[in-house]
Amino acid sequence: MTDPRLDGPAITIARAAELLHCSRARVFELLKQGRLVRAPRFGRETTIVTASVLAALRVEPPPRKPVRRSASRSMARATALRAVPLDGDVKPPAAPPR
Repeated sequence: MTDPRLDGPAITIARAAELLHCSRARVFELLKQGRLVRAPRFGRETTIVTASVLAALRVEPPPRKPVRRSASRSMARATALRAVPLDGDVKPPAAPPR
């Protein structure tokens, strides 16, 4: 793959898809979202401003938020069992609500 800056001020949809490692459909979605800038058409070919593709390459995806999961019933029971005193006065733990 060559340096995209050598392509000139505008590149084709196919070249943008190659540089962004995505499909042509995704390039059109990025155009619709305004993340890429459309250049003047060259015949029937839609072109994109090269600088906007370079900017899209530099943008990092937002960090993923950690998934918070609730404790399962077995975890709740294990926590209840750990709370049981070991001095002979053992009582069964209360059943977790269902």
